[in-house]
Amino acid sequence: MTRAIILALALLWAGQEAGAHSLDCLPYNAATSALKRAGKIPSDRGLSHGNEVLQLFKSLDGGAWTLVIITPQGVACRLATGRDWQTITPKEGPGT
Repeated sequence: MTRAIILALALLWAGQEAGAHSLDCLPYNAATSALKRAGKIPSDRGLSHGNEVLQLFKSLDGGAWTLVIITPQGVACRLATGRDWQTITPKEGPGT
């Protein structure tokens, strides 16, 4: 029963429209599976001062993206989704 509920939530989680601003949470493995089914793969991540991990998932073409925060307990919460992701390459020089 619990597995079926998690699967249903994962399908809803991945299928919401880009731009939805919500704090939906799932176990990390369920979240990554849902994002993979939606065509998004892990791209970048960083560790916060609170020991949470911020992880960016992008579509293979790089346009659609989802940002999640992962707690030390292994729960992934969607912070934001969107489209038209652009990677900015810093320019070398003073102040960079």
